[in-house]
Amino acid sequence: MGFLKLARRGVGVVLDELCLFLQRRGLVAWLVEKVEGGALPEPLMRRVVGAVEFVTAEALAAAAGLELYARWRGGGSLAGGAYVLWNGTVDWPLWFEMAGRGVPDVEVHLGDAVDLVEITLGADSSTLLREVGEAARHEPTVGGKARRRVVLAPLYGSYLEGARRLAAQVAGVEVASAYALVDKLSSGAPEGDAERGLAQCTERARRLAEELAGVEGGAWAEWLASRGYLALASVARLAQRGKAP
Repeated sequence: MGFLKLARRGVGVVLDELCLFLQRRGLVAWLVEKVEGGALPEPLMRRVVGAVEFVTAEALAAAAGLELYARWRGGGSLAGGAYVLWNGTVDWPLWFEMAGRGVPDVEVHLGDAVDLVEITLGADSSTLLREVGEAARHEPTVGGKARRRVVLAPLYGSYLEGARRLAAQVAGVEVASAYALVDKLSSGAPEGDAERGLAQCTERARRLAEELAGVEGGAWAEWLASRGYLALASVARLAQRGKAP
């Protein structure tokens, strides 16, 4: 399996998608509930999670000013140097499949140093402990030495501080806020603010969910794809297949 360099999308589109996932609005809420409840077949679950991983990796790459690569069955190589690698598989532009077991969700390569990132929409202690354990075990897949191991979750305020205390039980793993990533990407600040990012996400998700509510269910995927929302269009296809309300 090779690698595919992914074309950059507009920051606004990436933020809208990420915020709708983080806020679990509309069709995303229905699908995530099915994933967490084990009600989706394994292949569909992997594609829902893959869409979340993809758009989060894209936000990480955009915030760092780096190119984004994904695994690709069609061959291709990495350029080297500094880049972001999402270890999921893309069947462009239709499907995104989650990273395989035993490898990091995302690798941020900065020369010989590599930051490893695990992505989750879960905020409960059992989910966070599982992700922290995975982060501690994973290693870079394409060379370099792990510099940081990070679990990225939709946390803020006291929830974020509690998660960081939880992660402190495992040496060398950090917990970071996906909302802080939203703020960093939208404001350009070196360090994003989780509470500010939460406020931005709430408004972005509300607006996009309201627009989607006005679209007939059978046309969700086409409407989203026409506006560049590729990750959301992929999960809309899954929702239509699963007959989401």
